[in-house]
Amino acid sequence: MGKGAYSVVKLGTHRRDESVRYAIKCINVANLKSEDVAALKDEVAILTLLRECDHIIRLYDHFDESSGGDGDGGGYYYMILETMYGGELFDRIVSKSYYNEKEARDTCVILLDAIEYCHSFRVAHRDLKPENLLLCSLTDDSSIKIADFGFAKIVKEPNSLRTQCGTPVSFCVSRRSVLKDENSVQCLVNIYISVMEMK
Repeated sequence: MGKGAYSVVKLGTHRRDESVRYAIKCINVANLKSEDVAALKDEVAILTLLRECDHIIRLYDHFDESSGGDGDGGGYYYMILETMYGGELFDRIVSKSYYNEKEARDTCVILLDAIEYCHSFRVAHRDLKPENLLLCSLTDDSSIKIADFGFAKIVKEPNSLRTQCGTPVSFCVSRRSVLKDENSVQCLVNIYISVMEMK
């Protein structure tokens, strides 16, 4: 289904009911540094915390089959995720000749609702961009879910997230409070990019 620098995503089916499908992210722990393993564990904890939101990709389960079971050494770490059949919003925008106003509006409302939900749990995504917004189906152009919480952090105190991260084209230059301003500005930047690409 997909491939990254340290992982591959495969389609899996439930043993009892093969009509139930999952996206299984297989992470090769041997290639990760200790801070990458810590970020992976943070991502799992955050996705578990946010699992009730309809607009955030669902983590059903995770398995640590690395040597020692602590994420260190060799082996794999598996994340069992909701299958998103529509692909990335970015690719859909590029493939369409235009997005109508209703589709764009509906997509923005979903994105803003999901960000508000994250912020209610003091979670900052820190890598919002059209490539991390996945479409639920091949036919619906506006039903999206936020994915890839690899850079996400729980904000414990104001102005505590100072690490520069994310995708250079998408990240926000605001130096204000992450939860109140930075993700909001980043969200507006993404909406602007999406609207410009729709024209």
